[in-house]
Amino acid sequence: MTVEDTAFIDAIARDEQSKTVVMLISDHLDWRDVNAHLEKLIKKIDVYMQYVANGEIRDRYPDYDNHAIELRIAFDVPPPDEAKALLKKVQGRIVELSLPITIKTNQQSF
Repeated sequence: MTVEDTAFIDAIARDEQSKTVVMLISDHLDWRDVNAHLEKLIKKIDVYMQYVANGEIRDRYPDYDNHAIELRIAFDVPPPDEAKALLKKVQGRIVELSLPITIKTNQQSF
C-alpha cells in the first residue's frame, strides 16, 4: 500500500531496541501537483492518527502497549518546503491532542 491508499495503514513494526512502534507511510509520488499530493498525505496521516487515538492500535497489537509511536514517512522524492511546513503543523496538532506520535521522514524529524 502507499500514500494513495488513504484508508489503510501501509505497515507497522516494532523496534525492539528503542521500544518504538513504527507506523510507515510509503510515499512514492512526485511533487508536480503539491496541493493534490498534500491532500492525499493529510488524509493518510489522519487515518494513522485515528488508529492511535481510538485505541485500535493497542487493541490489535496489545504487545505494543507502553511503546512510543513513530509515524515514519518514506518519501521517494524529497518534500518541498510547503510539505515540510505542513508536517511541522501536523506534529504540533499531534502534541495538542496528546497523541504519543512523532513524525519522521527519511530526510528529517518534525
